[in-house]
Amino acid sequence: MEKRYGIGVKAAILSIIVTQYTITLQTPILGTINAEYGETYGTFIKQLETLNTLSMVVVGLLMGVLLKFLGRKKLLIIATVLAMLQALPAFIPGFWVIPAARICAGLGMGIIYPSSAAYVMSLFQGDEANKLMGIRSTTGAIAGIVVMQLSGLIATYFNYRFSYLIALIAVPCVILMIMKIPDVEEEKAAPAEDGEKKGSFTVSSWILLITGGVLVMIFAYTYMTNCSIIVCSAPEEGGLGLSASAASTVLTVMSVAFAVCGLLYGVFFVRIFRQYTVVFAVLLLGIGLGIAYFAQSFAMMCLASVVFGLGFPMFNDAICQALGRTVRKESAIPVITSYFFAVSGIGQYFSSLITPAVSAALFPGNIRADWLISAVCLAAGAVIACIIQTAAGRKKPA
Repeated sequence: MEKRYGIGVKAAILSIIVTQYTITLQTPILGTINAEYGETYGTFIKQLETLNTLSMVVVGLLMGVLLKFLGRKKLLIIATVLAMLQALPAFIPGFWVIPAARICAGLGMGIIYPSSAAYVMSLFQGDEANKLMGIRSTTGAIAGIVVMQLSGLIATYFNYRFSYLIALIAVPCVILMIMKIPDVEEEKAAPAEDGEKKGSFTVSSWILLITGGVLVMIFAYTYMTNCSIIVCSAPEEGGLGLSASAASTVLTVMSVAFAVCGLLYGVFFVRIFRQYTVVFAVLLLGIGLGIAYFAQSFAMMCLASVVFGLGFPMFNDAICQALGRTVRKESAIPVITSYFFAVSGIGQYFSSLITPAVSAALFPGNIRADWLISAVCLAAGAVIACIIQTAAGRKKPA
């Protein structure tokens, strides 16, 4: 009989994603850092936002090796301690402690990001897993909003270095993890020998990793990379001619949609779309980008954020669960989720390189062309995936 876990374990799993979203504390204060160090360090200031992504990719790809030596719980505790090192700039003056702390945080996040999803899939099943997966997304979205708002307020009324103290939210989180997170490796039975011989991943695992982690992210992430630019650009250039504050509001609307999606994921979306939830999420991403491409007002851009904001966390949650079902061994779940977030980081990085190059060649001078290309590719991909999935399902024996 499957062991059932109570509110303490669920709270500990949700505390993982709270720790995860402390990484957003630097986003609101980047301009303040640039005002202090911009003349000396120039364009390197902008790279502070991507240093953690690069280190996340590295540690994510090494997850399988790290798990063999340390196990899931010990590795998570170490990762949370690394996340706390984000607080170092509050105690140590100078510029270089900021990127050093960012790299340490990225190493921790490469483990923390997939861990909450992996624990949900390992410890819970059915509707309980679906609901907790959705609550996980809602918790993360709310945590991100609170952290960014708090960081900005602290920087405005005190000193931006004190904003880094927000990372110490991880202290009670790690205590809860130590007390309540079970040792999954000890509680789960050993896999069958056939699985050992064949390896942990299946062909489906690799297909989902490549298509979901790389291809979808290359197109989907264009919303994040272009939103502020298009909202603030002049109308004659193809933008809306609004302020940075308006751009911030549009992105906040997207974060609110993230939270709403989490609440609806387990009780509505999964029950309605079932095995097609991933496909529907990709379609929503395409529709959201399509609305953004044609948006000529603040209200229409907010609508695009709502549609896109429903699709993005739904896609992440659904594909993580789908990946968990493709592996042959229980112990491979944290590995494949780590790989997914690692290759997602690669897809997000190349998003700013590939789509602009294609759009410049096909639609020169159109600053929204990235969204048009991405919307068409995502919508077409969703339709093709739906056809393939339906055909494959009919071929399976009853």
